[in-house]
Formats: sequence, structure tokens, C-alpha cells
Amino acid sequence: GGGAVVGTVAEVGDGELGLAVERGHIDALPGRGQLLSDRMASRRAIERQKQALSDVRDGLGAREDLGELLVHPERAAPLQLTPIDAFHQELDEPKQRAVAVALSSPDFTLVQGPPGTGKTTFIAELVAQLIAGKEDARVLLSSQTHVAVDHLLLRLTEAEPDLPVARIASKYTIEKVHQTIRDRYWTKSTEPWYPPTMRRAISFRRLTRSQVLAGDVQLDDVTKRVLHVQEDYLASIGPQRTPAERLARARVIAGTCAGVYGNGQLKAMTFALAILEEAGKATPPEALMVALRCPKTIYVGDTRQLPPNIWSPMETVLRDPGELTTENPHFQETAQRMREAIEELGPTPQ
Repeated sequence: GGGAVVGTVAEVGDGELGLAVERGHIDALPGRGQLLSDRMASRRAIERQKQALSDVRDGLGAREDLGELLVHPERAAPLQLTPIDAFHQELDEPKQRAVAVALSSPDFTLVQGPPGTGKTTFIAELVAQLIAGKEDARVLLSSQTHVAVDHLLLRLTEAEPDLPVARIASKYTIEKVHQTIRDRYWTKSTEPWYPPTMRRAISFRRLTRSQVLAGDVQLDDVTKRVLHVQEDYLASIGPQRTPAERLARARVIAGTCAGVYGNGQLKAMTFALAILEEAGKATPPEALMVALRCPKTIYVGDTRQLPPNIWSPMETVLRDPGELTTENPHFQETAQRMREAIEELGPTPQ
């Protein structure tokens, strides 16, 4: 009767479980009960990854030849480097070349470097170059974790406060999103988003109107024309209130790998570039989720970063499909199909 108690399992012992309560009151817990494991979220994640692999196989992504490129990378189009006239930030020569390669590549670009080498600066410059060069260009930003996505967005919006951003997240995962990002840029935020330029324009109009009403100033022809232009401008961009409005006006759309892949509205949208930050943390299917949404993808990461956590029995089966066995006669045929499917993927690196 005390409501739900939500928390994180901190420790497990003999017949005991330690819970760090995050929401609710400890007194609402029953004195005794049955401990059940809810694997629904894990199952959904696995099903989504399986669907991503199927989409690659069936050529259902932003580019039909994605699967062919993965199997035959030698068939990728040759790089024709296009020089960049000016940069928005002070970059050293390696970063300048990395930006030029990423913009010129028709397929995939891999950018790697240890912490502190300027990978986030590289991404910020890449986004600035794309948006400045194409009026309708959209960039898809993604990572395996909400923390990495929000870190990128905070850096980008700090450098360019007027940047129209849309943050993808479901109501079930929004608690993991940074509070500032959640309030300003989440597509389902209850607060309409106004770019700073628009807020300044609205303030100017209100100030002018109050001064005229008070008899402090007279509206001359120049001021009238300025206000008329402002009125047209404000009507053209408008506040972004609904998820559809936020997505339609955004130049940068961001979310986790699973989030951007599972969002139905993004399937119909065109992106000039997709960027996967902390690529080493994503499983191969998660990395493909981003590539399925855009014909051109940049993978940014650190080779020394901890890899995705793969369940050890699954790792064993990926390295040796013959280990996938079952004594249940009802699943013998299924196990055989799975072994064959894993073998078709080729050898897994040791």
C-alpha cells in the first residue's frame, strides 16, 4: 500500500539482497516475498540488435550495399579529398586532416585516439562544417550510453547556443538523460524550445511595445520595418512544442544507438552524416544501428577503451559455434539454424 520502491541492487549475500533505494520509501517494502528477475529490457535490446542484423542482410537501411561493404571493404569508393577553406576552431594539422577526410569520405571513417587528444573538438568542428555548408543538412549523433550522448550535446550547444537540437529518448529511459538536455532538447519536453536569438528578438519586441505604450518612445519608420522583419522571422521558425516540430526543425538529432534505431520517425528522415561517439563501447549490431540510418558514418573512439560486455557463454559460442548445443529435443533444429547463422558471420577475432 506504500507504492513502488525503486533502487539498484548494491550487494547479494546468503539469502539477502542489499538495495540502494532511489525512489520510494524503504518502509513500503514487504517483510517477505519472492525475488523475480525482470529481463524484459534485456530481451528487447537483444531483439533490436537481431533486427538490425536482419536489416543489414536484407538491405533495408539508408544504403542497400551496407552488408556488401562490410563483407568486401575493398569495394568501397576511393577517397577524393576536398580541401576546407576555413575552420571554426583552432585545430592542429592532424585534426584538420581528420575533418577533411570525414567530410570527403563517401562511406565510413574511423577516428581513434586516447582521452585528451581532442576527439570531441573534432566532432564539434565536423558538425559546424556540415551545418555551415548545407542549409538543410542534418547530423545524427549517437553513442552506446546516454552519458556520452549528453556530454557531446552539452559541448555543442555551449559553443553554439542557437543550434537546433532534438534529443531522442523514451519515457522509460529519460531519467538517464542530463537534466539540462532533458528540459531543453528532449523531443517530448513540455517546455517549448526557443533558440537564444529568438528569445532576444521576443524580448526586444516586448520592450519596444511597453515603451511605446508608456509614451517613452515614438515608432519611426526604421523601427517599424525592423519589427515587421522580426515578426516574419518569428513566424517562420516558431517555438518547437511537439516532438514532430522539434525533429523537423533540428539540425542535430541525438540519441543512443538503440534509441535512434528504434525511433520510427527517423526512418523517413535524411541525414548528411552520422557520428558514433565511443564506438568501442558499442556491440557490432549497435554500431550498425547508426549506419542503417545514414549512408555516411563516422566512428570515433579509443582502442584502449573497455569493450562492450558480452556474456561469456555467448562469447564462447561466437568463437566456436559447435559449443551451441541443447538436450531439449524441441530446440535441436533451432540450435542447428543458429550454428549455421553464426558460421556464416565468419571467424570471431580472438
